[in-house]
Amino acid sequence: MNPFKSSSAPRSQLLRQKRVQKAADNVTLAGQNIHNTPKEAVDPHAYKPVIPPAPPFPASNKVYKPAAHPAAHHSPHLPPITSRFGAQVAPPKKSTKSSARRAYTMTMSSTGTELRLPVLAPIHIGWRLFSGALTIFMLASIGFFLFSPKMKVSGMTINGLQRLNTEEVASNLGVANKRIYAIDAASLRKKLATDYPELANVKIQVTLPAKVSLSVNERIPMLAWTNDGNTVWVDQDGFIFPARGDATPTVSVQGAGSPPLISKVKGDILQELSIEVTPGVVKTPAPEEIVSQMDPTVLAAINKLNSIMPPGTLLAYSDSDGLGWVDSNGWAVYIGLSTARIDQQMIVYNAIVEELKKQGVTPSMVSVEHVDAPFYR
Repeated sequence: MNPFKSSSAPRSQLLRQKRVQKAADNVTLAGQNIHNTPKEAVDPHAYKPVIPPAPPFPASNKVYKPAAHPAAHHSPHLPPITSRFGAQVAPPKKSTKSSARRAYTMTMSSTGTELRLPVLAPIHIGWRLFSGALTIFMLASIGFFLFSPKMKVSGMTINGLQRLNTEEVASNLGVANKRIYAIDAASLRKKLATDYPELANVKIQVTLPAKVSLSVNERIPMLAWTNDGNTVWVDQDGFIFPARGDATPTVSVQGAGSPPLISKVKGDILQELSIEVTPGVVKTPAPEEIVSQMDPTVLAAINKLNSIMPPGTLLAYSDSDGLGWVDSNGWAVYIGLSTARIDQQMIVYNAIVEELKKQGVTPSMVSVEHVDAPFYR
């Protein structure tokens, strides 16, 4: 009687028992076949010792025995490799990863039914996928720089201003509502040097995402130079700049013209701007490379004369007559550019004033630059 035909057992259990019995029979049959098969038939590539050829040197009584080689396992997919002595050596096995997806089954404990679980396909990340992701990232970055409102400058931060108005300077530079990549720090520095020569130690920082900061120092005016109603200020180093803001210079000069200037171009002091030079020999400097500066000889004479004269005295300057002051009687007095003989010049001047009062003459100017040849007009 066949035990698999019992009507009391479920059909799935009968099938499982039948498969188990069939597998056991196959294992038994395979063992019998291996036991009855000769060794040469089981492994056709089994090692067979090969005697190497005689060496090229004279023969000796020493017997050369070939070393025992372990049996090589040959891959069924590759032909055998022949050595230089004629022995057959099996090639090394290459581990190949199978791309087949592994299936998973689950057996229900109550009914014994087997369920096959879904299997996801393996994901392989190659160079094409990486280059595609990099391209998308670059395009997104370019779009962010071109169209994102976060890359637009709303204003700028300015530190160091005292007399000048911060909003006026920022508006004049014109950085508001511009993209950060369109801001050129060199152009801003050039505009500041041209429009605001009273600023020194200019530092401009342009940083992402949209920030522009400016750090400056304002020059302190020491001298006020007035000519035809126009006033400019001069600091202690002789740098000339417009009179803007609230400041009270300690020295006032009434000039018959503009202040005597020199130009500092990249640290080199030129002689006078009016000197004729051969075209092409001297390069015309850019506006930000030229700094208007008063002649240091004139500036030193002004400071010396101001220390001698009473406080509040209005000094005077003329290109032809030099430096002097405005007398309380209304005329100008000139002593040249040297104060070495100021004591003698003052004695001569006082004598000229007494003589003019006796004669009832009111001059427009008196020059005592040369004490042995004074004159008046």
